[in-house]
Amino acid sequence: MSYFEFIINGDLTPIYEEKTELLLSQMNEGYSIYKLEKYYDEKINEEKKARTIILTSSINIINLIYPIFKDCKVQYIGYYKQRII
Repeated sequence: MSYFEFIINGDLTPIYEEKTELLLSQMNEGYSIYKLEKYYDEKINEEKKARTIILTSSINIINLIYPIFKDCKVQYIGYYKQRII
């Protein structure tokens, strides 16, 4: 099975938190064609945290997720994963 995996990573800010909640609410309402594999926060120092979101989909969804996070300073990493036997 082949699929796309997208990793969104950036400093956790109030707007990034808001956009994450928007993404989760869209998924809970059934409006998404992607699956949330996981998201987690990492402590950078006492004042800052970073958030990583990992999404998978059977199609390239960068044009769908970019508008959601365009106001945030995040890094996008996309992979096309294919099983090799």
